[in-house]
Amino acid sequence: MMFRYVATLVIAASVLASMPAAGQDYLFSVPQMQMVVTVKNDASAQIDYDILFRNDPRGHAMDIVDIGVPKSNYPLSSVRASIDGRPLGDVRVSTQVSPGFEVYLGPLAIPPGGSGRLHVQFDVPNMVYQDTTRSDYASLRINPTWFGEQYVRGTTGLQIAIQLPRSVKPGEVLHQGLNFSKKAVTDAGAMVGWDFPNVRLTSKHAVAVSFPKRDMQQVVHQTAISLLLDWFRDSTEARLILGAVFLALLAFLFFRFSGGTGFS
Repeated sequence: MMFRYVATLVIAASVLASMPAAGQDYLFSVPQMQMVVTVKNDASAQIDYDILFRNDPRGHAMDIVDIGVPKSNYPLSSVRASIDGRPLGDVRVSTQVSPGFEVYLGPLAIPPGGSGRLHVQFDVPNMVYQDTTRSDYASLRINPTWFGEQYVRGTTGLQIAIQLPRSVKPGEVLHQGLNFSKKAVTDAGAMVGWDFPNVRLTSKHAVAVSFPKRDMQQVVHQTAISLLLDWFRDSTEARLILGAVFLALLAFLFFRFSGGTGFS
């Protein structure tokens, strides 16, 4: 996702309008990012981010952070944010990321050459789905937020963890594609995690898990068509192939029925 900065902070409930100082670039690194997803029994999930930003000495002050969210129906009122442990109260729907929200750092903005640790927490409904391979299992797929290629310098130590319901045992948890880096037992139940020690935080790093749904009051059920649409939306290769097929078919039909005039 994109990280955005502004030169002037306008404290209001309306849209921020400002311009960065001339000649300054938006350059920063993200040495560390941790994401913890806590599964709730109503099929929602609580998402916590802990993100360490290091502003480049040549960069502009980092005044706003845009965070992408998995679904557009998340409650903005659930967002809680802080920088270096100090609360931030100005959170709005993002004008740059959809769906997403923007956190205003205000007087706690990270100066050029400085660093700061941003923590955000929010809820997202309807994140836990019926597993398509086992009737007694549920599944969850998550993709951490990311930032614009043009802004990010260096690599990130990315950690993703999913806290599962209380009765789930580590041996019952299944990965979907990418194996776990670790499993653990917490006071709240089993937790699984993935470590990405050296990644560019400028694209998707999706993970997915399946687990027994006995603690769940409900899960989201999908039809075969909705599953196909989700797969198509997430697969760049599938979209390119299908686009090429449609283009070839359109060209064939045009030349076939244009009586040869199509070549001219």
